[in-house]
Amino acid sequence: MVEFNQFDDKYLPWNKQIIKQSSVYNNTLALEIGSPSSFAALVYSGGTKNATRVNNLISNEEPKNFIYPYFSKRKAVNFTQTIKASHATVVEENLQNLYSKIDRIASPDYPAYQEYVKSCKDILGFTISCALSTNGKEGGLIVNTNEHISIDEMGEGTTNILGLIVDLCVAEDKLFLIEELENDIHPKALKGLLNLIIKKSESNQFIVSTHSNIVTKYLGAPESSRIFSLEMELKNRIPKTSIKRVNDTPEARIKVLEDLGYELYDFELWQAYLILEESSAERIIRDYLIPTFVPNLKNKLKTIAAQGVNDLSPRFHDFLRLFVFIHTSSAYENRAWIIADGDKPGISAIKELRNKFKSWDESHFSTFTKPNFEDYYPKSWQAKAKKALKTTQKKAKFKAKGQLVKDLIDWTTNNKVEARKEFAISAKEIIQILKKLDTKIK
Repeated sequence: MVEFNQFDDKYLPWNKQIIKQSSVYNNTLALEIGSPSSFAALVYSGGTKNATRVNNLISNEEPKNFIYPYFSKRKAVNFTQTIKASHATVVEENLQNLYSKIDRIASPDYPAYQEYVKSCKDILGFTISCALSTNGKEGGLIVNTNEHISIDEMGEGTTNILGLIVDLCVAEDKLFLIEELENDIHPKALKGLLNLIIKKSESNQFIVSTHSNIVTKYLGAPESSRIFSLEMELKNRIPKTSIKRVNDTPEARIKVLEDLGYELYDFELWQAYLILEESSAERIIRDYLIPTFVPNLKNKLKTIAAQGVNDLSPRFHDFLRLFVFIHTSSAYENRAWIIADGDKPGISAIKELRNKFKSWDESHFSTFTKPNFEDYYPKSWQAKAKKALKTTQKKAKFKAKGQLVKDLIDWTTNNKVEARKEFAISAKEIIQILKKLDTKIK
């Protein structure tokens, strides 16, 4: 049961409408609309007949439209290159008039222009505008004065994302019906798009179906969100789907993520978390330094490896979002520490995190004193470490550092006394940090 109140009569042909119920079956969304004096069924699917039926009840012209449909098969065989105002404002079941919508919003004088440009850069990594073509204009990436890359030459995912970005930037007091948002989109771009949806949910309503734990975790985190689970079972050889509201308890929300493939790794057992810049630091600390020098942390501290210095902030945001989603954020406040390498990028990243999370004590964001974690390897391994660090090609360097860690761990296994003695000297700073964490984690 999904209820909406305080409808404006500009959206419907009668006053004080309440959408009483919504259901999904065979890619068809059915909304039952009732009023004190009348009752009608509204079905919106990919078919022309149903689309016409919608147009008779609710306007499909901005700004009087109410619904923006984004279903999984929302694609355009051909884009219309004729630019018209009517093409820019019509709300349809496909993206054939996307070029007119882009041309409108890509004008610097258009009210939503700044938000559109920022959203394109945050989500796609570049801005799409319109360029002259043989038959009018077409959307694309402007390369130089005479060249552009048409969105026709880009993947379908780019087109679908772009269509949604355009509508999100202009929408106010609308209802978005979105099916399988995660299709054909890179996880990083998906997270950017989800952040935009969360922002726009302050003035719009969203009903989103998904099989993605990322979508569920992001959109389920805001306090105003509601999560529903659909389950199918066979009854007399007929598949029937039931829908139920997911409880707001941590256990119920964890179960939802697990059903969608999110692995929590005995999440409840960890009392604190340590996020490190890269996997080499995480593995040495997890597999050797903690068991050898601070064994009390072994079942209390979960170490997490970011994918480089630029991933520290996104990784910490994901960490916080998980706890907000499962409604245990207060219990885990100030239970995480982030440590970056002591080089300039690491120092800059930690400064940025301290500015973003001023409610957290600064001690939770710090750097090692040395620029590379490999500088803490034993003296007998420094020649090999320097050789790996000097590798200029990114993939080759990553491979070399990974092999070095593997060899070093093997050495600690076969030379326990010598390894402990050497690491006690070379990694003294890190061992002291871990011991301080041990005293802080109750």
